[in-house]
Amino acid sequence: MQNIISTIFSTFFKYLIIISILFIWLSDIIKNIYITITISFLIAIIIDIVYNALTKKKRNVISLSKKEKNEVKEISKQFLFTDKAKILNYFYGLLSQNHKSEIKNDYIIITKENERILIAMSFNCIYLNNEDIISTYNKCKNEKIVNSIILTNKFNEENTTLINMVSDIKITIYDIDSVYKNIISKYNTPPNFDIELSKIKKLGIKEITKHAFNKKLAKNYFLSGVLLLFASFFTKYKLYYTIMSTLLLFFSLICIFRNNNKATKINESNIL
Repeated sequence: MQNIISTIFSTFFKYLIIISILFIWLSDIIKNIYITITISFLIAIIIDIVYNALTKKKRNVISLSKKEKNEVKEISKQFLFTDKAKILNYFYGLLSQNHKSEIKNDYIIITKENERILIAMSFNCIYLNNEDIISTYNKCKNEKIVNSIILTNKFNEENTTLINMVSDIKITIYDIDSVYKNIISKYNTPPNFDIELSKIKKLGIKEITKHAFNKKLAKNYFLSGVLLLFASFFTKYKLYYTIMSTLLLFFSLICIFRNNNKATKINESNIL
């Protein structure tokens, strides 16, 4: 239900922004406000349809329920703080149930439809290391395997670029969501490495204001406020610019006074 409401609000604001931009530009050409809004709405729909068509492949991502997302987070944290050998044995235990599998020093080879696939894993960092991609490539060459999968927590564009540099070995990356959906949930055996992990506290109003009015941001608020104030002399919306610049300058003052009045707290638990 929460995901549905979030999607509705996201779609609403997306259309609102597009229509607002179109309305600003079309209002000078079309004087009838109702026709302008209608045309803006129709163009916004066309833009959304075209965008969805062009990005269909990129949006083909794995969707997880809220419960599954929480479970994936805990699993990801367990993998981060677990010895690689234990993780290797865990996946070998799962994959060997349905595939002919052989475990090596730090990777697994499964046979699927008479094709050997090398399964490597890199859970020691939040993002996949490029060195692990190169290492996987070399292992495939040594084993004379042309298809491999790297299991990891997350990956980035740099990882994808590196993989696209080679064509003789197919390297697929499974992030933690894909690992969960394609392997862990399929065998219905989540990992349990006896690691006690503390829950990350959500930021409250006090923590949010602490970050929002950090002393380091005083300069940014000040410069932004001055720029808006300067811009107000060259626009017909002077009142709005003046209000926003005043607000930003006020934020700058809060940053300065809030940090100057803060007493230095002595860390009594410093064992050194």
